[in-house]
Amino acid sequence: MDMTFFAEMAWKSALIAGAALGLAYALCSRAPGDRALVLRIGVAMLLALPLIASLLPALEIVAFAAAEPPPSFAALPPEVQRAILAAAPAAAPEPTIWDDPTPLVILAYLGGLAMVGSRLLAGLFTLNRWARAAREVTCPEWLAAFDRVRWVAADAEKVRLLVSDDVHSPLSWGWRRPVMLIDPDTLALPEDAE
Repeated sequence: MDMTFFAEMAWKSALIAGAALGLAYALCSRAPGDRALVLRIGVAMLLALPLIASLLPALEIVAFAAAEPPPSFAALPPEVQRAILAAAPAAAPEPTIWDDPTPLVILAYLGGLAMVGSRLLAGLFTLNRWARAAREVTCPEWLAAFDRVRWVAADAEKVRLLVSDDVHSPLSWGWRRPVMLIDPDTLALPEDAE
């Protein structure tokens, strides 16, 4: 891999992300699920881009004809050959890391990936801890409103409504065991249950 690969990935990633964000903005009058689907497809395309670029053949586009190659070394007169050999440097310098910065770019990418991944794992751990420490909602107004809207979800019987002292505003999370967490201040307002 060289820097042209990373430059190509950068502009293609920017194009995909811009198109996904633009399309999601254009769909602002549609349901939030539609916009979320567009953004999920955009993220999937971004994640698949390096794999696709490395597995599929590149499309070579020639914009200009190649220049005529210079005459071969053997076709030159012997005096010119000796002069070229005398002027040539004795030995090439040892290659350094700055000649091919690919390992540095890969390390920077992996470092960023580790930072973002660790932040994601810390957030998921915190949400799981909040859900485990939460208690069931017993307010009848909240339970009635929850029962009216919970059947919109695919797995309605798995969705739980809990109250937690750790959250500052209502939130929902979870995939296999979805949870809706509300804070005690919101629970104290049963007229806002709908």
